[in-house]
Amino acid sequence: MPQELGAVTAREAQYHIGLVGGAGIEPLSPAGDFDGPLRDALAPLQAGDVSGVNLDGHDSSKRCTKKYPAQQVYRHRVFITTVFMWLAWAYYVIIKFMIAHVSGEVVEKFEGTLIVDVGGLGYEVLVAADDFDNAALHDAVKLYTHDHLRENAHDLFGFTSLAAKKLFQMLITVSGVGPRMALSILSLGSAEQVRSAIANDDVAFVQQAAGVGKRIAERVTNELRDKVGLPTLQVAGSPAKIMGSDDALDALVALGYTLQHATQALSKVDAGQDIQARIKQALKILATA
Repeated sequence: MPQELGAVTAREAQYHIGLVGGAGIEPLSPAGDFDGPLRDALAPLQAGDVSGVNLDGHDSSKRCTKKYPAQQVYRHRVFITTVFMWLAWAYYVIIKFMIAHVSGEVVEKFEGTLIVDVGGLGYEVLVAADDFDNAALHDAVKLYTHDHLRENAHDLFGFTSLAAKKLFQMLITVSGVGPRMALSILSLGSAEQVRSAIANDDVAFVQQAAGVGKRIAERVTNELRDKVGLPTLQVAGSPAKIMGSDDALDALVALGYTLQHATQALSKVDAGQDIQARIKQALKILATA
């Protein structure tokens, strides 16, 4: 067995000596197998010190001044472990942001949360009130997701339409509005009802959400009313009096159009037509805009 030098063996030390000295010594044998000057040069290894070893037996200017204490080796190992952990975390974040939706079976539901089974893996998804009420146990659902990572938690928010997800993401850009408050606002009605209320600058409607005061409600309407698109109708205060979700709007948002552009185009289309006809006419309007 090679003699241990702290955390470095004699075999490893002589390998470093060969490299630094440029002598081309291959670390195939312990120091005792060499004769002449090389054996004398490697003799200090027996004392556990590679500092000051003459590398070629002649030129004293070529010296190995490195030592290999256990603390240094430990620090190197800690550094490598830390780098590996950061790389693993970066990989996790990249994968996390690639999750666009989850599709599976609702196996549990409680307190505004759905457990969606996807291939044997259960996702705990926070949803708005309408989506929670409409989801029945053992139903197949597709939820467009938004991940929110905190220091001590990883929350997954889900929406049955892309328009609802886009509106949610707009809400959390408002100062003072977090993901749970945004979900509370969306729980006032369908995504289209909430969008229309914001477009109509209806502060009283937004203020009905749990935890939302007048100041935050005013901030939401002031900052988003020009971004959510045109109102589809005037809000009378009660969510029950507002029109439900618009499948044509969801389709346009899924094609990449913003809420503002999609609602502006649909406002110029006859609402009495079927969904496909409305989408086709809206796309023609958007193409010429």
